[in-house]
Amino acid sequence: VQTPTWDGPAAVDAGAVTHCSGSVGCVGAVSAANSLVGTRAEDYVGEQIVVLTNGSYVVLSPRWDPPGGSGAGPNVGAVTWRSALSPQIGPVSAANSLTTTTSYGAATSGAFTIIPLSNGHYVVAITNWGSASNTGHGAVIWRPGNAAAPVVVDTTTALVGAVAGTLLGTTLSALADGNFVVGTTQFDNGRGAVRRVSGAGPVSGVFGSDGSLVGSVANEFLGNGGVVGLPNGAYLVLSRAWDRNGVDSVGALTYGPAGVGVSGTITPANSLVGVRTADINGDVVSRITVLTNGNFVYSAQGWDNGALADAGAAVWGHRDTGVVGEISAANALVGSSAFDQVGSTSFIPGRSGVIALSNGHYVVNSNGWDNGAIVNAGAASWGNGETGTVGVIGPANSLIGAAAGAGVGGTLPLTNGHYVVRSTNNQSGFGSLGAVTWCDGTGPTSALMAPTNSLVGTRFNDNVGSRLTALANGHYVVTSWDWNDATRTRVGAITWGNATGGTIGTLSATNSLIGGRTDERVGRTDLTFVGPGAVRLPDGNYFVPSQYAVVNQLRGAVTLARGTGGTNGVVNAVNSALGGAESNGNFTAKVEYHVPTATLAVGQSANNRVMLLRLPDTPIFVNGFE
Repeated sequence: VQTPTWDGPAAVDAGAVTHCSGSVGCVGAVSAANSLVGTRAEDYVGEQIVVLTNGSYVVLSPRWDPPGGSGAGPNVGAVTWRSALSPQIGPVSAANSLTTTTSYGAATSGAFTIIPLSNGHYVVAITNWGSASNTGHGAVIWRPGNAAAPVVVDTTTALVGAVAGTLLGTTLSALADGNFVVGTTQFDNGRGAVRRVSGAGPVSGVFGSDGSLVGSVANEFLGNGGVVGLPNGAYLVLSRAWDRNGVDSVGALTYGPAGVGVSGTITPANSLVGVRTADINGDVVSRITVLTNGNFVYSAQGWDNGALADAGAAVWGHRDTGVVGEISAANALVGSSAFDQVGSTSFIPGRSGVIALSNGHYVVNSNGWDNGAIVNAGAASWGNGETGTVGVIGPANSLIGAAAGAGVGGTLPLTNGHYVVRSTNNQSGFGSLGAVTWCDGTGPTSALMAPTNSLVGTRFNDNVGSRLTALANGHYVVTSWDWNDATRTRVGAITWGNATGGTIGTLSATNSLIGGRTDERVGRTDLTFVGPGAVRLPDGNYFVPSQYAVVNQLRGAVTLARGTGGTNGVVNAVNSALGGAESNGNFTAKVEYHVPTATLAVGQSANNRVMLLRLPDTPIFVNGFE
């Protein structure tokens, strides 16, 4: 229990962390007799807890101060290890914690970072660590995950930056094999450096170029795109400001082998490198997709295909060897028109448009791809996760749009290795009709998205596929809350999709759950605890919250649906738990699902009741559930 604003004796906001048994709990008043506590005002002990992989944990208190008279400045900070079996209690002190000797490494700069290692140990980075006259050297210190040995950070206990402003530890990443990567973009006048370090024991001394991958010239800021680990202990370093042949910021992606890492300078022999400015750009979160087999794909959205600016490319790399050299159609899936921006389309903003499938393969999404003169037709291109897929994106290797503005691209992976693709399906005068297509995840799909192979909208702004949900049993659900029936607008529809062939055609009450009135927008809700669209349940079933549904003057509905075949027809009092007479803004249903009896409990505090929902033709009270 974290209580950073706990008041100690004559010490306001001293802070406390209380360790409680999961079997019997803990009772009484928080005190130094049962908790780890601060002793001075505004120590705020316990502002952050980091759980280690061995079950122990670390308490971070960046505003902790030592007793007066020590000569240390305010907010020097403390990191305290605690056993899950016999936790340390009493005051935080230099005798039981990692501490600094000045305030320059603590809360004044918000500079503490703690990463757990897979072997149970942990690493602490204090990027602004230094002395009163020279701040910002930075320090990284390895700590054992099974002891609370005290330590003061200095050059004998930590790896530290050589000069002020190095900010060592701004790059810090745990690897799968228990080791870690440390570095800083500010090394040696902004050259930048990254080094793999053993996570088995302490490391100390002055950080330098020995054993490190370093930038060649000032202001290359090596590693400024981040570091990401692969499942085998290897890692990738993205350096978007790397210069080559007099061209600024062409970028590079460097592979560090498991167990040894990489050192020296970036070259085309050890890295994937750009030719033109911003060929390799972004960061590891938005551009790198690690596949389930341990291989990876880099989405070079801004890569220029000769004179074709931002054509984009998706480059596959092997888990044991990485990928090196320049990007081309010989080692990547590439765009053929300016601003195709291959691999740029994702359901999640800021994430790569390359989607990993559960079977180890991948899909490259590019909704801005041009099919010759057909602008923004869009494409979803399957890639082989074991060998990579290369060449120019086109009708022979992708699911593509048939018309300008179709915008094909936006993949939802299914649990069985297959996938579905969404399209805005814009048509002149019809707005966004929307379409969703099922694709086989074992090989490429070569097809035009069409009503003969897709679930499609037919009326103005149907927006079919506003949300897609992958069910636990491999099937999927398409939410289209703006769908219009023959006479009413925005009634909404929820359509079940088959995992092994998809659901094809147009939406209706025979294949979808739909609203019965204008603007019911079935599947739409503003409730933050469930979110809009169908919600998957652990046994393959799902439920649908519809905040704006109105049935018999009752507002709001929650519908339980079967994961094999779905629930079709109009939302009504038989298939749904209905709200009350309150306004839409007061639709406050909360839900819990009981898997053994497939029962959905819908709590409605505004109506002072709980409703139980079961699927059709099954009784409410079964197996003793009462």
